[in-house]
Amino acid sequence: KWTEGVPECRKFYFPRQAPEGYLAYRYPSGDVLMMEFDPDRISCIGVWENFARFNGAYCIGFEPASVGYDTVKNAEKYGQKRPIKKGESLEFFIRLTVKK
Repeated sequence: KWTEGVPECRKFYFPRQAPEGYLAYRYPSGDVLMMEFDPDRISCIGVWENFARFNGAYCIGFEPASVGYDTVKNAEKYGQKRPIKKGESLEFFIRLTVKK
């Protein structure tokens, strides 16, 4: 159902990096989704939300990155200067767990 005035989606970034290397979401049931990652490689976190406009489902997603704000130029505006150089690769891990 299309609801007038409800945005299709939104995305935001946490203004500070995540030096502990994890992000968690607690469901109303009490279960916890935990995302762990290497904070020396990817410590910027974006969050996107879809307001039931994708297949009628409300979705939320975590987006870890080496720099935030979708582009290197935007990241530099917010003081983030750890882009991956052209031709360079970046190896990292992401571990997802659900704790009951």
